[in-house]
Amino acid sequence: MYMHLQSLLNRQASASDLLVAALESSEVVSKLLPVGDPILQQLQQLQQAGPLFLDLWGADRHFAKEDIEKIVRAMRVHWHQHGFCIARGSDPHRWTQAAYDYQQPLLHWRSLSIIHGWDLIGLQLRATELGVFRLLVSQGATTVEQVATNPTLFSQQPNFGSPSVQMDIAMGRVPRGPIEFNRSEARNILTRMRNRRIVIERGGFYGIVRPTRENGV
Repeated sequence: MYMHLQSLLNRQASASDLLVAALESSEVVSKLLPVGDPILQQLQQLQQAGPLFLDLWGADRHFAKEDIEKIVRAMRVHWHQHGFCIARGSDPHRWTQAAYDYQQPLLHWRSLSIIHGWDLIGLQLRATELGVFRLLVSQGATTVEQVATNPTLFSQQPNFGSPSVQMDIAMGRVPRGPIEFNRSEARNILTRMRNRRIVIERGGFYGIVRPTRENGV
């Protein structure tokens, strides 16, 4: 679901309070807006709408430090079933401290197009993890098997220094490839990303929220 936070400005309740209430439940946000407010229905549907794409353009410059903290904390506490991202922040680094404080990394898109780049706020990925995340950025979703068999991420050649491979060679057998090890490593990386809530898992597919038509962008 695409939501431009600028549409939440200039109301009796603050934009951050409205978003936090919507992340909590439709009942809570209903108490903050009059029935005829055009944005109320969209906020009430937030919980059932799927992945959340938050466009900050023109809005987050109005946010105080406390507003950003409230939003990040609400993501951490209430938003578990769907993925999310933020986009077009006026200063993504303003979100960094909140991301670390609440242990909630944030995927930030610099524009409404994938080609203009992204930032991962509040988390430093290691070499192979970063490669897997870049794969997710380019493809949107992947599986353990696709990661394990990707030659740019894992070697597909036998490890000739391994005792088991050396035994295969000595016995005249074809050396076993590294695929089982690769699968284990790929699964561990994707599971860590899921536990950190920077990717979501559905039916064996791991994915991120990107600026696409499917997400209303």
